Amino acid sequence: MSGNEKLELLERAAAEHGQAAVARELGCSEATVCLILKGRYSNPARWLERCEEVYGGVLVECPVFGCEIPLGRCAEERRRLPRRTNPVARRLTETCPSCPRRRK
Repeated sequence: MSGNEKLELLERAAAEHGQAAVARELGCSEATVCLILKGRYSNPARWLERCEEVYGGVLVECPVFGCEIPLGRCAEERRRLPRRTNPVARRLTETCPSCPRRRK
C-alpha cells in the first residue's frame, strides 16, 4: 500500500470512527492524527504504517501459524517478542526476527 493510500485509509478511519478513537487504536495522540491529516506532521510513515496494520484489512502468510493472519495480528506478535511461555511463543520468538514483514 502506498503512502497516499495509507493516508486515505487514515482519513476514512477518522471520518468513520473519529480522530480520538483512531488515535487510541494507533497508540498516538489525537494531535498527531490531526497533524498527519493536515499534512503538517514531519514524518508520518510510522503512523501510516500502523494505520495500515489496524484498518487496512491486509492478510499476511504466517509461517508459524501456517495460515493467513491479519497484518495487525502479525505486528502485535512482533511487538510482544521475546516470549518463551509456550511452544508457539518460542517459535514466534525464533521466526519473527527473520520474517520479511519485520521492520528494520
